[in-house]
Amino acid sequence: YPNYNAQNYASSQKAYNAFSSGTQSNTVRSMNVAIEHLQTLNPLIDALQNGNVQAVNQLSNAYKTQFGGTAPSNFEAAKSIVSDEVVKAIVGSQNALGDREELKTQLANAKTPAQLKGVVSTWVNLMGGQLKGLKQQYSAGTMRNDFDEKWLTPNARAALEGTAPRTAVRSGKAPNGKTVIQYSDGTVEYKQ
Repeated sequence: YPNYNAQNYASSQKAYNAFSSGTQSNTVRSMNVAIEHLQTLNPLIDALQNGNVQAVNQLSNAYKTQFGGTAPSNFEAAKSIVSDEVVKAIVGSQNALGDREELKTQLANAKTPAQLKGVVSTWVNLMGGQLKGLKQQYSAGTMRNDFDEKWLTPNARAALEGTAPRTAVRSGKAPNGKTVIQYSDGTVEYKQ
């Protein structure tokens, strides 16, 4: 190790241990789990096959639920767990009921696929910011540069790098005949 300094060994080892089994370890694990769970929501949102009219979506989901469709119940089951994981990742394990309810309300208020995917994308980006801070703390404390590879899942690495996968939330034809695709991050792309 070219930068080895015996004077820094004890503090470096203490920092490394914190990321191995301490508070920082739990925080990084929570971030990994929350980001993985948020990525699970995207296909569940797609499975709802909702449009952009909230009243129609509500009726459609009620109909699907009444007649045995699994998409609305699958989404509702995941939504509750995911919002708890996001709070745990951002606020910590001592989160309040109000924090969990606020995140559940954000998902409940998002009624269209674009809105739902926008919430998911925003949460992933916010957790990417949290991971940047943890990476800086790890690197400064341990004097190592292996945070991404050692501690993060591939989806968490993408969030850290700001390259979390964007998802198409809407598409249609433009008057010029091109296909217009709107993504969960708000960007629009035109294709032939």
